[in-house]
Amino acid sequence: MNTWLSRWLGRPADGADGVEAWLDAAASPDGHERQAAVVALAASDDPRALRMLLVRVNDWVPQVRQAAAQAVLAWLDERRLDGWRQALPALLRLRQARRVDHRALLQAIEDFLSTPGHLAQVGVGLAASEREASRFLFLLSAKKCCDDASGRALLSDGLRSNDVVIASAAVQRAAALPVAPWRLQLLLDACHGKFAVVRAAGLRALAAGPEGAEPALLQALCVDRSASVRALAVAALSPPLLVEVDQRAWAGVHDTSLPSGRRVAMLRLLRERRHPGVPALCRELTGDGAVAVRVAAYEGGLAEPGADLPMLIERCVLDASPRVQRLAVKAVVRGAPAPSAERARQLVYALGSRQAMGIALQLMDRASPWDRAWFVLTMLADRALPEPASRLATEGLRAWQVDMDRCFVTPTRAQQHSVQAAWHDAQASIDGPMRAAVRFRLGSFGIAVDRTTDNDNKE
Repeated sequence: MNTWLSRWLGRPADGADGVEAWLDAAASPDGHERQAAVVALAASDDPRALRMLLVRVNDWVPQVRQAAAQAVLAWLDERRLDGWRQALPALLRLRQARRVDHRALLQAIEDFLSTPGHLAQVGVGLAASEREASRFLFLLSAKKCCDDASGRALLSDGLRSNDVVIASAAVQRAAALPVAPWRLQLLLDACHGKFAVVRAAGLRALAAGPEGAEPALLQALCVDRSASVRALAVAALSPPLLVEVDQRAWAGVHDTSLPSGRRVAMLRLLRERRHPGVPALCRELTGDGAVAVRVAAYEGGLAEPGADLPMLIERCVLDASPRVQRLAVKAVVRGAPAPSAERARQLVYALGSRQAMGIALQLMDRASPWDRAWFVLTMLADRALPEPASRLATEGLRAWQVDMDRCFVTPTRAQQHSVQAAWHDAQASIDGPMRAAVRFRLGSFGIAVDRTTDNDNKE
């Protein structure tokens, strides 16, 4: 250790100011100063020292790394557990470090923290926002837990966690327990968990274990909201029971007293099972009062081979729910034919909302650039158009102008006439700079344009 540095900074025992000085020195660009600071901090019981030592364990200078690792080992002391609670963020960062192999040191730290009683003490006062630290402590606890009352309580709490990582670790540890009533109960709890991945893992463990999954549980999970869970349950059921599941799903999807999410799961199950009545059922449910059910019904209709896509897209756009309207955009993006510009205009007037204008603009993005131009210009020419929709139409014209920088599609004669007429009616509603840019764009494609203001010559 540099003696001059020690005299200048003082020993950590000299007080908080001395520790502060050594902490600053540990971040010095000079490797000798960092090493001297690490050696000095090793003698301190200040929790800040441990945090810095864990940082320096990944130092780029080997001598600093070695000194820091030796100093950290000295903190594996029950009397210094409070320091580990405050140093958890630094420990988690070290676990992600890849400069050198830290596995031996990390294993020693995990073995120390996993000692009975240590984990509970380290977790005391841990803020709920410390998600990564909570995960780390739970994973250590689950790895060391036994098939006893405390271990079962730990896993049961984990399965109820709002953190999917913790809940997933809990079900994996539960599946590894010896066959016993508690294992069965934990896996059953997992099958009713908050997360699909946890429910799926619980069901797999039950189906693969000697206990097996009860038919009643499998039938209930056949209408789970997760497709992966439904698939696992269906694969585990016998054909006679699957017939019964189909019948219940068919009856349940018509039962408006059930939650809409459950009815949607039943409809999707019937689709996955390729029930022969699904096409007619989807057509029927597009008029259902629940938005989620209508969405699922339209999804089924749009996915049917040989479906009348233009009709379904138009019905989606005319639906009162934006969720259903967005299905039309998705279908067009995937290759379905976009409605004509005239039909899009009629749909905007039929619904009369800002959302309808937004959907129409998205549909027109997939149409001919000249039909799109006619649509936005016609909308802007309408003085009675509500202000929110008019602003969207202006944004649509600006987006068209940008997209035309990469467009070489020549308008047909009919498109030339229609766009020319729409421009004549709309140009007074367009601000000066944009009006000049659009006029230039139209003229460059042979569309005759006129001027409405004397200021145009100055633009």
